[in-house]
Amino acid sequence: MVFYLRAGSTTVKGGGSSSSLSPRALRAAASQECDQLGIHSARSKWITTREAIRKEIAGKASRYGQLDRPFVIALNVTSDWGCDDDDVVDALFGTESHIIRWTEHGVENAGTRRNPDGAWQGPKGPSNTRNSAVLLFKGAAPWNVPRVAMRLYNNPHARRALRTALSQLPGAIVENNVLRLLDGIDTAAIFGLPDVWPAEPQS
Repeated sequence: MVFYLRAGSTTVKGGGSSSSLSPRALRAAASQECDQLGIHSARSKWITTREAIRKEIAGKASRYGQLDRPFVIALNVTSDWGCDDDDVVDALFGTESHIIRWTEHGVENAGTRRNPDGAWQGPKGPSNTRNSAVLLFKGAAPWNVPRVAMRLYNNPHARRALRTALSQLPGAIVENNVLRLLDGIDTAAIFGLPDVWPAEPQS
């Protein structure tokens, strides 16, 4: 559908002037004297950072076959919608749902549980166990290296546990079914860069 300027239609006012809008088919408009407005239509769909992370990890986890070393997937999330810790945890371990229980006193929230829709936890149990860990960066770019957020998420079901110098990075491990976030060295310390980087040019 394309809108054209035409008298006797819907009036739009603004900026000290007014115009009338009327929808016309292209064939009908071709035989009439009217000015075309530039209107463009586009399809839209729901996009979630969580689902994008899950698909990327699941795809890479099975790409190289059986390995005789721990397998770490590095992922830089540059989503326009942002990325928080919940997005990553949901992508790895499954989305969270609330358990509702009916009692004689009404409806009660009996707790939460993880749905089997994560990269590491599927309908049949643990999945992608050859993937030892995911090293995730949030929006890493050449100009923000000293300040970029990163975390190493360890797969609790991995066939080969990760025991390397990467354990010095900020991490996440599962202990007694609870995810613990661990502190570690940041990218500024790794690369020996100052907080203000790139530095302002000297005059």
